[in-house]
Amino acid sequence: MRLTDMLPMWLAPNAVTTFGGLHCGLAYFVLWQLSPNFDKAVPDWALFLAGYCTIAYYTLDCMDGKQARRTGSSSPLGQLFDHGFDCICNMVRAILSSMHIVSSITAGIACSMCSNV
Repeated sequence: MRLTDMLPMWLAPNAVTTFGGLHCGLAYFVLWQLSPNFDKAVPDWALFLAGYCTIAYYTLDCMDGKQARRTGSSSPLGQLFDHGFDCICNMVRAILSSMHIVSSITAGIACSMCSNV
């Protein structure tokens, strides 16, 4: 049995997309609350939460198209909705990751971690 087969037939594919996007937004919000200026390390639980949310987002992102085909409700608007969420989530992820890497190198966090190896 596949994960998509576990979804009820009445569940709209856009609801799956939205639920995946909420995972993405939750991870960004928690990390931003814990380190808004990227000047301090975040707790381990926040990193595990971000990892879980990333896996859940990508899994749900794969499931929404299959759900649309399974229920016969695929449409160009649904595809645009899905790709719009993908663009927003991945763009924000790339920007935040880049800012975090630059700020950690500037603060010496990454360099101190490398010297302990």
